[in-house]
Amino acid sequence: WIHQVTISHIREQSEDEQQYLLVKRLCNLLVQLGTCQIIPLSNSEVIPLSEDYVLVMSLFSQHPSQLICSKSLELWSAFLNHHNIKTSQVLLSILPQLVKGLREKQLKVYIV
Repeated sequence: WIHQVTISHIREQSEDEQQYLLVKRLCNLLVQLGTCQIIPLSNSEVIPLSEDYVLVMSLFSQHPSQLICSKSLELWSAFLNHHNIKTSQVLLSILPQLVKGLREKQLKVYIV
């Protein structure tokens, strides 16, 4: 249930400041989870990534807010530089979609 609520909040492009703050805090929390928990634990053993976690982080990467998008890039960079995580099938399966979305976002920013 919380997964669906989270995805609907991330996808909405509302002008509501409270909703934006919620999405921004959620992004920060999930980035910290990845950088402070998942990556250190993966140093000693292979930790399987949750498909839901990776999906939500990819949605943050496609968010209209540059701040939220750039915050999520910290995590992707850390994941792709980690020797155990970068070989995860969950990460590899979403990588083409992530690259395409970021390329389109970069073009939008560049053109504007």
